[in-house]
Amino acid sequence: MPAWSLRRWLFIVLLGLALFGLLAWAMVDRALGALPPFSAVRDAMTRRSPVLSAPLRWLRPAPDPLDLAGLATWRPAAGVPGEGVHHAVSSLEGLRAAMDAARGGDTIELAAGDYPLDEALRSRVDGWERAPIRLRGQPGARLLLRQGVALDLQNAWWLVEDLRIEGRCAASAPCEAGVRVGGQADHVLLQRLQFQDLGVAVRVAGRDPHWPDHGAVLDSLFVLDAPTSGAVAGQALHLQGGSHWRFSGNRVFGVGKPLGDGAAYAVLAKGGGEGLLVERNLIVCSPQPMPGADAQLGIGLGGAGTPTRWLRDPDQRFEHQHARVVDNVVSNCSDAAIDLYRSRDILLQQNTLLASSGIVLRGAGSEAVLRRNLTSGAWYPQGGTQVSGGYNLRWVPDGRSLPDALKQARALPAPPGASQPAGADTRWLLP
Repeated sequence: MPAWSLRRWLFIVLLGLALFGLLAWAMVDRALGALPPFSAVRDAMTRRSPVLSAPLRWLRPAPDPLDLAGLATWRPAAGVPGEGVHHAVSSLEGLRAAMDAARGGDTIELAAGDYPLDEALRSRVDGWERAPIRLRGQPGARLLLRQGVALDLQNAWWLVEDLRIEGRCAASAPCEAGVRVGGQADHVLLQRLQFQDLGVAVRVAGRDPHWPDHGAVLDSLFVLDAPTSGAVAGQALHLQGGSHWRFSGNRVFGVGKPLGDGAAYAVLAKGGGEGLLVERNLIVCSPQPMPGADAQLGIGLGGAGTPTRWLRDPDQRFEHQHARVVDNVVSNCSDAAIDLYRSRDILLQQNTLLASSGIVLRGAGSEAVLRRNLTSGAWYPQGGTQVSGGYNLRWVPDGRSLPDALKQARALPAPPGASQPAGADTRWLLP
């Protein structure tokens, strides 16, 4: 047989083996020694070049979104009036005057109605531990943001509840944030709020020496699946340098902005803070198809990193530490459900992560304990990261319904050697 024919057959055989290996890698989608899971490579390439990554997405497409019909309806409990002076207001002018005049223990109550906003409502004075300043809305009270920020809190011990904040911004003047917390605004509590069509619903950011700490976002609803404009992305919580925040009992529908590029997170903490608690939340990155959207990720610690000059402590080169991510349901994300970058002492426990690309650890020094997580995607610690724990289970549900998938997950046996099943306790989500 001529030499050129042998070379040709050898090339064909080697090519066939390479294609078979690529197909097997895509189907298994697990880390093989130093080789990362196929989905991790696909998602990384998609963020850099959607065109060049098209063959990888053809071999193993991103998970199809699960249908949400059948989840329990969001029904917040009623608030309790404060014990100080009651300021009943029914106009923006009256609301601004009440926020200027309020003192610790006072309640500002906004009457039902629509209140278009072109300039932020700002706090002026601090409350205190036993007498916070309470801003609340009656049923039907809506702040309609037309540019910038709706509510700017720069003082401690404020409680905001039972308000609806909607974005009505044009491309030339984007909705930067529904609520901005900064300065010395420690112990801010945001509860039973509704956010819709905003760039960032809650933005918490400090600057040395003042960092807003010990805040909470509870039992709120975020609907951020409409296209937004400008440099901001659809996010529920953006925490920059703040410490000891809690994000609990919330529902997030929609992450990312079709008009931008890069990655967007439903919840993102970075900047050198510590002690974030993310628990018992439902996060659905794409409740419906969002053509051309950014890479959509569920919960992120670190994101793309923070310039050293903006870190809370420039000598400590971490993005977040001592965080707990527990008992959450994350679904329909085009990228990772949980993404850690240069973050340490992180507990990821009993989360259910479906129709997403699993868990990724990046950045030298990242450390996490993974315990009893139920995920349809792979978990991948990159070089220089440390993972411990156990009893995690990889599982793909039958069907295309999220409620059905959660019911199936309840019936799964505990992982071998575990005393409890993997995944979140989802009784609060199913009627």
